[in-house]
Amino acid sequence: MSTYIKKSFKLNEKDLFNYYLTFTFRKKYQFLAVTILFAATFIATILAKKDTFMKNLLQIASLIGIVSIVILPITLKFRAKKDYSTNKLINRTLNYTFKEDGIYIETDSGKSMVKWSELYEMRETKHHLYLYVGSNQAIILPKQYFDHIEIEEIKKKNNSK
Repeated sequence: MSTYIKKSFKLNEKDLFNYYLTFTFRKKYQFLAVTILFAATFIATILAKKDTFMKNLLQIASLIGIVSIVILPITLKFRAKKDYSTNKLINRTLNYTFKEDGIYIETDSGKSMVKWSELYEMRETKHHLYLYVGSNQAIILPKQYFDHIEIEEIKKKNNSK
């Protein structure tokens, strides 16, 4: 990073919801595995013609799976809404400075710095970059505040750690 990138923004409830959704299905195979499992259970229900008990059991399992797939995003939406309204740190304007040695984060209540080498993982979605500082905590960067070159610089710096 030849120069530094400086950005200020405030996260919104949708940013938090997208983080929760991305975190829940962090590994691509998790969502695929859940979907295949429920599809297999549903198909087995159709094929289990003779054993009524097994057919009923599989139907209940299929129903639970379908309900779970539908309810999960809804519960994450409610969680994001609650967390956003009660967490005062999320509601503050965040001032980021991306430098050669790390990411400097400043709010009206304090400052912190994360070295590039301290990042656990980086995930990218269509609208966000998530820089994980631990297995379940990330710096959320909405892409709308960055141009393409800045995003590439951050990704390159993260990959060079």
